Amino acid sequence: MIRYCGGVDVAKKCGWSLLAVPLRGRIELVDCGVSNIGVGSTWRAVQDIVGHLQLPGSSGPLIVGLEEPYLDKSPQTLKVLAGYVGRFEQELGRSSISTTLVTAQAWQTAVLGTFGGVRREARKKACRLWAKATFGRDIPEDAADATGLAYYLATKGRVG
Repeated sequence: MIRYCGGVDVAKKCGWSLLAVPLRGRIELVDCGVSNIGVGSTWRAVQDIVGHLQLPGSSGPLIVGLEEPYLDKSPQTLKVLAGYVGRFEQELGRSSISTTLVTAQAWQTAVLGTFGGVRREARKKACRLWAKATFGRDIPEDAADATGLAYYLATKGRVG
C-alpha cells in the first residue's frame, strides 16, 4: 500500500512537492514544482498547486505540510505569508486533505542536520543537494524545500 505526503514552501515563489510513501521501501518523488503567487491571482495559484497534489483516481495526499511563516524581515511580509497559509488550509480542507504547519527549523534540522549552516542561501543550496542525492533529480530550490518538508513528515511517522 502506498500513501502520499505533500509539502508546500509557502512564499510568493511557492514550492510544492508530492511523495509516494510505501509501507516498506524507498520514498519516491512523484512530482514537484514552483508556482508564482501574485497579487490578484493568489486563489487561482493556490488551487493550481492543490491540483498538482491530487493524483487522478486517488483522494490525494493523506497530509500536506505547510511551512509555517515566521518573522524574518518585516511584519507586513509575515501577514502576507500567513494569508497564503490560510488560503492553502482552506483549499486543502475543501479537498478533504489534512494539513499541518511545520517550522522551517524543525524540518531543516531533521532532514539536513547541520549541513548548510545558518545562512538562508546556504540552506537552500544544501537542500537542493540533498534532494539530488536522495531522489536523483535536480529540482528548483523552492521545490527542494517543499520536498524536504514532505520528507520530514513522511519519515516522522505522520503518514499512516
